[in-house]
Amino acid sequence: MHSSQRNAFRPINTWPIGKVWPNGKVEFVGERKKREDEKEEPYLQDKLEEKVAIIKFYPGLDPKIIDWYVEKGYKGLIIEGTGLGHVNVERKSLLPSVERAIKSGVIVCMTTQTIYGRVNAYVYSNLRRMSEKDVIYLEDMLTETAYVKLMWVLGQTQDKEKVRKLMLENIAGEFNPRLEPEMFLY
Repeated sequence: MHSSQRNAFRPINTWPIGKVWPNGKVEFVGERKKREDEKEEPYLQDKLEEKVAIIKFYPGLDPKIIDWYVEKGYKGLIIEGTGLGHVNVERKSLLPSVERAIKSGVIVCMTTQTIYGRVNAYVYSNLRRMSEKDVIYLEDMLTETAYVKLMWVLGQTQDKEKVRKLMLENIAGEFNPRLEPEMFLY
């Protein structure tokens, strides 16, 4: 949450799991999955698809950047839209480039540039138009989390429907069913 403060680490869109005090004491204050509750031994699934990129939307963004990533063989793109997941769909529209990318097999996901909150493809018509192109809206998942998750998911499967299902599955607490105002204000 801050570039240099010692209290810089704060959970986003969720409650903290615990606190670490200066004397080294760890205090668990939230829900967490305990290892002893797991049914099987943990194992490492370390296959990652490195051809994944983040595109931060801004007014005037040249849609050809999407085409460039497709030409370079990228398998996945995370578009970081504004607010609820806004991008240009009229002047300098991203729609044609996004549609070409998806038709060529690239997985395209949408996150928000805001620290708190979630994307929602159904509030405004421009958002619905992106969603109709099969862009995966990733709720309240942070862009950086979405990037790593998409790399991991594409390392496990290239099947479009399986990728969509895994990207929308809450594997490790990356989604929150409900965002409470206190999560932002605590």
